[in-house]
Amino acid sequence: MKNHDIFLSKWKSNHEKGFFLYLVKYILPISMLLGFSCIFFSYINGTIYTNDFYNLIKYNIFFIIFFTLLILLSWFKSEKRYKKILDDNDNNI
Repeated sequence: MKNHDIFLSKWKSNHEKGFFLYLVKYILPISMLLGFSCIFFSYINGTIYTNDFYNLIKYNIFFIIFFTLLILLSWFKSEKRYKKILDDNDNNI
């Protein structure tokens, strides 16, 4: 029962804020890091505004979309667990 209490205390704030802010919290820093590193290293190598640069941007976008889908999966799993625990607690009362 203690694991459920720990999970509820951690997840309640995420549940109240919503999944959009949950996504922004994880996606924004990694997308900024990927964007900055892509431009920085392309500028250093002299490949900026070439086909290699645009391919790198394309791969970064695919990575961000994949990472977003993984975070959404995590959100929905945690939300399902949260609602199940709350339903079980309501049924035990």
